[in-house]
Amino acid sequence: MTCDERRDSIFLYAAGQLEPTEVEALRAHLSSGCAICAGRLAEAEAMIAQMGLALEPVEPRQETGEALMARIGATRSNLKSQISEPEPRNLRMRIFSAAFLSAAASIAITSAIFFYATRTQREFFRSSNLQTVAMSSNTQPHARGQVLWDRDHSQWRVAVFDLAPPPPGKEYELWFLSPKGPVRSKTFNVDENGHQSLIVQVPADIGPVAGAAVTLEKQGGTDVPTMPIQLVGQVPG
Repeated sequence: MTCDERRDSIFLYAAGQLEPTEVEALRAHLSSGCAICAGRLAEAEAMIAQMGLALEPVEPRQETGEALMARIGATRSNLKSQISEPEPRNLRMRIFSAAFLSAAASIAITSAIFFYATRTQREFFRSSNLQTVAMSSNTQPHARGQVLWDRDHSQWRVAVFDLAPPPPGKEYELWFLSPKGPVRSKTFNVDENGHQSLIVQVPADIGPVAGAAVTLEKQGGTDVPTMPIQLVGQVPG
């Protein structure tokens, strides 16, 4: 198996969705020191981290939130009873106790936030039909992108990295590459690091999608590309 053939496996590995036998084979390859696959793994992990920020917040059921907060309160009460003393030995012990309690509460709250923020993301990665499309650039050598395509739900999770900030009056525009030609998706900007992540639906009436592209267009976008391609990727055949 070549490194290009491992591209999809690397993304599924980073998402924790790779079969156990494939995990062992991929880990063996990564441990051999392959720089290409190690770089792709780092990119996949970064993309997955960015995707969490693009997801719409999920409102938990009231009873779920109440149970979780009760558990956090019980954790704090237990810690207080374990580390408090009627007469603390000295100021250092009191400071240590307060810091320990604060840290424990922070961990519990952080765990709750992580649970709610990633629940939809976990459901997405349970899809049985995921495919990745890697995007590269001839106009911006350091720029790159990844599309994670959930074919079961006709949905793309897109992450781009190291794109130059657009000049005034310009925005980046994402395109589906189809037999009918480029089909516009949506416009976007990037943060100070050149990163952005977004979620788009793949139209049902555009035929088989052959790839993804990003161009730099006027603000608000255009119906057809007018500027050079900044990122492009082909769906693996």
